[in-house]
Amino acid sequence: MKTFKQFVEDNQIKSAMNTLQTGYKKHHNLDTGVPGARKVQGSGGPLGSYAIKTQSDINQSNNKKLPLGLQMTDDGQSVNFGKKAGDIVRDVGTQAQDPKYSNALQKKGKEFGYKNMTGKKFQKIANTEADNLQTSINRNIKGTEANRLGNESDIINKNTQKYKK
Repeated sequence: MKTFKQFVEDNQIKSAMNTLQTGYKKHHNLDTGVPGARKVQGSGGPLGSYAIKTQSDINQSNNKKLPLGLQMTDDGQSVNFGKKAGDIVRDVGTQAQDPKYSNALQKKGKEFGYKNMTGKKFQKIANTEADNLQTSINRNIKGTEANRLGNESDIINKNTQKYKK
């Protein structure tokens, strides 16, 4: 079985993410249309009636349809799986601050080379790892900041390659 890193390096993750996104959008009947005026069915006389939908309105409606606390990206085009994964890791860090986990943190911390692991230290590690996980997942999801920044980085690297020794 491949590791997540190998999956990413083989570019299979982009295909998998696209398939997952398409399936979620269809299964949960998500609206990925553009904001603006929308005709309201069955009202308003011969010309009909219109409602204005903002991106925020569309995202709010879609977020209610998604399971597990998942949310749409800010542009409303994709499900933000990376944010959810990061939030779960951050939540583990928050829960680890409970004093009842103090002894277990000390013991596990020593196994990984940390002297005196505390809930606060663990939270800091969890937050860093959550950010890294969120970025690595979202790097492959269109509409996320990580994807946009990663694509720009790729362009810069490609265009400056000839200047590198």
